[in-house]
Amino acid sequence: MTTQLELPARKSFHAAALASSKKLQRVLAFLKLCGGAGATTMEINNACNSTRGSSDISELRYNGIQIDCIPEGVNENGAQVNRFVLRETIARLEIEPEKDFHA
Repeated sequence: MTTQLELPARKSFHAAALASSKKLQRVLAFLKLCGGAGATTMEINNACNSTRGSSDISELRYNGIQIDCIPEGVNENGAQVNRFVLRETIARLEIEPEKDFHA
C-alpha cells in the first residue's frame, strides 16, 4: 500500500493594482524610460527605491503588462542576472517618467 503525500495549499499571489500603486507606476515608467535596453533587477531597485525588483516585475505582469526576461549570466556572487524589457507595444504607453529616479 502506498501513501500519497499531501502538499501544502499553494498561497495565492497578491499583487497591487497598477492604477493605485505609485510603486508599480514608478517601475513601469522606469522600464519605459529604459526603452529596448531594459533594466536589471539591481537597476530597478536602485532607480525606483525598491528592494524587490523581481517581485515588482511579477506584479506588473499580474496587471497585464508584458515584460520579457533576458538572462545575462551570473554576477560575481554567482547569482543569476536578468534584464527586463517591456514588449514593444507596451513601451508606447503614455506614462510620464517620474523625476526622482536615481539612474
